[in-house]
Amino acid sequence: MGACDNWTWATNNHVINWAKAGTALVFFTGMVIPNAVLITVLVRGLLRGGKSIPRLFVLAIACTDLSAGCFATGHATFEHLFGNCAAGGFTGCKYRAFMTYLFFIASQLCVVCSALERMLALKLPFKYHLLVNFKSAFIVLAGVVGYALLFTTIPFMGVVEIKQKFSISCQYDWHDQRPLAQAYTYLTVIQGFFLIAVLVFSNLAVLQELYRMRRRTADLMPSGKKEEMKKEREFAILMIVTSMFFLICLTPYLVRTVMNQQGMDMDKDKDFVAKRLYIANSMINPHLYWAFRASSRARLWRFIKKHVLGKIMPGKQEITQVSTIQGTGTVSTGLPVSTTGVAPVVSNC
Repeated sequence: MGACDNWTWATNNHVINWAKAGTALVFFTGMVIPNAVLITVLVRGLLRGGKSIPRLFVLAIACTDLSAGCFATGHATFEHLFGNCAAGGFTGCKYRAFMTYLFFIASQLCVVCSALERMLALKLPFKYHLLVNFKSAFIVLAGVVGYALLFTTIPFMGVVEIKQKFSISCQYDWHDQRPLAQAYTYLTVIQGFFLIAVLVFSNLAVLQELYRMRRRTADLMPSGKKEEMKKEREFAILMIVTSMFFLICLTPYLVRTVMNQQGMDMDKDKDFVAKRLYIANSMINPHLYWAFRASSRARLWRFIKKHVLGKIMPGKQEITQVSTIQGTGTVSTGLPVSTTGVAPVVSNC
């Protein structure tokens, strides 16, 4: 790492490996753009008065994933393009390791908190309305950030060494055999499997409650209540699928961490795949929101038509809007949309 002591931009002779740089750019854009769009949509909904605790937790997941993409994957992409010395050498490597684990641990904790929130809302609705509000949610999220910051800072107290693997990935040395390093490694693995166990328990409870909801007399419910239950199910299914991908992406990384610590099956290819999956989880999360929320898909399409297609094909957009207005019955008759007298129900989701 001392080779960067006399480095300057004028003497930078870095040769770009476009295969690796291209992969890094794919991960960078795949984490930043979808999460940035999701954050924009969620914040617009919250500012318009749609106060929703589930939406707030999804926003927290998207913010941590976006931060990981900007500060960790973005730094790795910069190193691929401009070289190790331009990215700060070993100091930059330590910075990237810190940012990677800080935001990925925070994201994992936010996923677990969101799953617990859904379980509490469906299994214990009365306690949920007593205990869960925006203030308590912000306190929980502040605790998540504080814990992730503390847990990520411990290795920098001389507990675990920082090493560069796969010629680009900076991470804690899980093969460090010092007693404190071993203790921290196993604590990391135990924490990961504990989060997985909590997710499995929460999702099983949610699945059980969803099954009971389907058996209830839905035909006797008012239309507004049916819509509220539909949104509850959408968010519950979203968290179940998110948890499944969380399990798929995190488990190989935890297993390879134990293998490295024990000196068993030291295979760099397997370590590389596990690390890729660990990072890819942040790319998958925002797409799950669009895939399993019908209302979100509709809002996304309206956003694209207004801000993208409207600028590319403004004339066609105006024709579409006019034909939509002419097709509605409210313009010609002046009657309200609904005359059933059913009061609208504001969903918690």
